[in-house]
Amino acid sequence: ATKTACAYLAFEKAGVERATIVGPAISRDTWPKEARKIFKDETRPDVFAVSGAEDLKSPRMESAKYVFVSSQLLARAWDDPELYEAMNKALVERRKTDGIILDESDEFRNEDTDSSKMLIDIVSKIKGLNRNQNDQKIPMLALTGTPISGSLKDLDITMALLHDDRFALPKTFEKGNYP
Repeated sequence: ATKTACAYLAFEKAGVERATIVGPAISRDTWPKEARKIFKDETRPDVFAVSGAEDLKSPRMESAKYVFVSSQLLARAWDDPELYEAMNKALVERRKTDGIILDESDEFRNEDTDSSKMLIDIVSKIKGLNRNQNDQKIPMLALTGTPISGSLKDLDITMALLHDDRFALPKTFEKGNYP
């Protein structure tokens, strides 16, 4: 089985109903393709891969069990107020995401990139909404096939998103604001 299949199975076991997958655009077609290839028809995960801003308005944003959004679209949203608002409405308000998968999480090692800023922003809002509704943490999974090539510091953002009760984002930590 692939890491994709393992992620599907882990989220199924955790009872996630509306997962959002964030990863590089090159992986967009991988998630639905792997679901079709590995699972039987009656157990196949329902995956909607967002190709652009227009897809954020699709009813599939609410109905699909898994929605894939590219890190490139996240980066565009950070600097585009209309896209930023559309992404927030789609993923936080309408979709009510209750689980997050970071595919190729090593892409988010630099918190100064627009994709990392938007990821941090949207994950914070999703977590906040879920905590307000049921006071439980949402399942998150970080996947990568890339070995750490620089330093353990490359994991700072991933660890802060996965375990916000224990790890601070790098700039928060530098300012002396600890979790």
